[in-house]
Amino acid sequence: MVDYYGNRHNERFTFRRVTWPEQVEAEELPMFIGGSVEKSAFSDLKESGSAEFDATERPDDHDLLRIIYSFDDDYGEHAENVIATMRMAFSAPDLEGECVSGSVDLYGMLQVLSNKKYGMPFTVVKGTAAVDFAKELCEGLGLKVNASPSSYKTNSDHTFEDDASYLTIVNWLLDAASFSSAYTDSYGIIQMQPYVDPTSRDVKFTFRDDDQSIMLPKVSVTNDWVDSPNVVKLYYETESESLWASATNNDPTSKASIASRQVENTLQETVTELSGDTTEERLANLKEAAKKKLIDNSSEIEYVQLDHPWIPLETNDAVGVEYVRAGFDWAGSITDQSIDLSTQALTTMKARRYVRSSLVVEVDGGVLYSAEA
Repeated sequence: MVDYYGNRHNERFTFRRVTWPEQVEAEELPMFIGGSVEKSAFSDLKESGSAEFDATERPDDHDLLRIIYSFDDDYGEHAENVIATMRMAFSAPDLEGECVSGSVDLYGMLQVLSNKKYGMPFTVVKGTAAVDFAKELCEGLGLKVNASPSSYKTNSDHTFEDDASYLTIVNWLLDAASFSSAYTDSYGIIQMQPYVDPTSRDVKFTFRDDDQSIMLPKVSVTNDWVDSPNVVKLYYETESESLWASATNNDPTSKASIASRQVENTLQETVTELSGDTTEERLANLKEAAKKKLIDNSSEIEYVQLDHPWIPLETNDAVGVEYVRAGFDWAGSITDQSIDLSTQALTTMKARRYVRSSLVVEVDGGVLYSAEA
């Protein structure tokens, strides 16, 4: 097993061409000499970046770029890790004699879905197998998909505007099935997986300030309770009924609550997909959704940021941080990574955790109209 805590020798970044749309790894592209990759769980495309080049001809940005980081540890074990596989967009070059230099912009594979618009109103009909259809839309555009099985079927028609992107439609289908939004693995394969609450994710790696520490000696901690909503209001409407639900944080021990702040900060959303066979069941589910959304958004969120050499972690992975000298013992999920494509592969990581996952919540709701009545 490769030692990611110890010394690293013969560190190297390799840039390889991957054919599009076949997605077959091809030759090395030695023209690339650096750049950066940015990953964010909150961005639509999940990945972006840039790569610098210096050559006698411009890169061909029709194909994809695969970025590979490798090194040898103290025990002679060789590590070779794919950082990302991304689409390229060529920027204006600098010309000097026979040399061409500059950069290409890099985009995650979800850009294929984001750029594609349906072009007319599009309806996902009642009874559609949500995850299967999301996978079908992606594969129809040449993307490779790894999707967990799901039996969920939509319980009503849902129509998108003519300017809706395929990414919007796919993520709506996944959300309806209680899946996370679509993301890509390092090989550019679209992942469709059930949503797992951050507090329930297993810790994959723990950063420690001991003799094998690989984190730089500064850890920044912030808390954003000031901007947290303390009321969530949800509205659901079809031709046959309209329902509402609200959840209020009145917990006196919560800094974000109405009891503490004396002002309301409301998060209002319209729900377009709601499970349940009867109005009563759908209302109960809407109330539960409001409560969950309030807990997710009204709990204090603490962020930790630190720098470290690259290790095989992705956004949404759970990590631990133990800073013994400061009495700091922390665990949360990665939200952002910034990877410098230089020899040391320095990575700036940002992770978050909910300081409180349980609150004193008041829930209310009702039926404005129902054909069942």
